[in-house]
Amino acid sequence: MKFLGWVIALPFIVLALYTAARFVKCRPDGEVVRVATPMVEKIADYIVEHGVPESLANIPGLPYELEGCSKHIQYEKNGEILAMAEEKYKVIYWSCYFFVYGSQYSLNMSYDEWFKRTTIRVSNKEKNTGLGAQLKKNDSDVFEIEYIGSGYILFHRGICSQFKQ
Repeated sequence: MKFLGWVIALPFIVLALYTAARFVKCRPDGEVVRVATPMVEKIADYIVEHGVPESLANIPGLPYELEGCSKHIQYEKNGEILAMAEEKYKVIYWSCYFFVYGSQYSLNMSYDEWFKRTTIRVSNKEKNTGLGAQLKKNDSDVFEIEYIGSGYILFHRGICSQFKQ
């Protein structure tokens, strides 16, 4: 009778251990969120107050020193790159990085003229965690913060992969 009890209980025990492992391993790293939050909030506040910057390095009072900043403009419609430049389909991409405690963080930002939306993302590939924000222009042509949130980047690997039907 004990053997039958173990046979019945074993799948529930395995499921509970799997759930606990996903909870511990598949969530955003707290250190990355702590480092990235002031950076994302400062950039988002600057955009709300002053609009899209010419360069991320020009934003005063950032908590960390940016390096390797670059800016790239392309014209996209429905995710496809256009051969001819149409101003209403302009998308501007910025990219920088910074170091905190010897760990490299990537800062990427984009502004889509068609959707009037700016996306900011700070991520750390070592810890598979990123923090992002999205801002959108309202009817008065002023940016408003839609959300700021963190996430685990690699949900498609190992026990962190999502179940598919």
